Amino acid sequence: MSIAELNAETAVEADELRDEVGRLQAAIDSLSDALAEAQRERDAAQGRVTTVERKIADHRMLLDQAMALQMALRARLHELEAELEATRAELARQRTTADIRGKLLADVIGTTWFARRRAIDRAVRVERLLG
Repeated sequence: MSIAELNAETAVEADELRDEVGRLQAAIDSLSDALAEAQRERDAAQGRVTTVERKIADHRMLLDQAMALQMALRARLHELEAELEATRAELARQRTTADIRGKLLADVIGTTWFARRRAIDRAVRVERLLG
């Protein structure tokens, strides 16, 4: 083999290697671009995740506050129901007392002048018992 053939062969081989380096460099550039795009997408996704996590934390806080308020309202409702029941019982006692006093008054008014003294004495005794 002559030197010219070796030089030609070396030149061809060098051109092929340069082409291969060019293709590899283009592949590296393409992969670098793809990696950069993937990193941007990852950063954007991470930002969305952070936003969603913050919203979830805010909603959990609101839920905790709502549950605490619900418990307080239920406790207050039970207090008011107990108060209502006590008021109803007192009202029933007052009505009974009023009914008794009404009957005593009707007895006093409905009697003759001579029997009225006994009806009044009976009304006084019942009033003492009623307190």
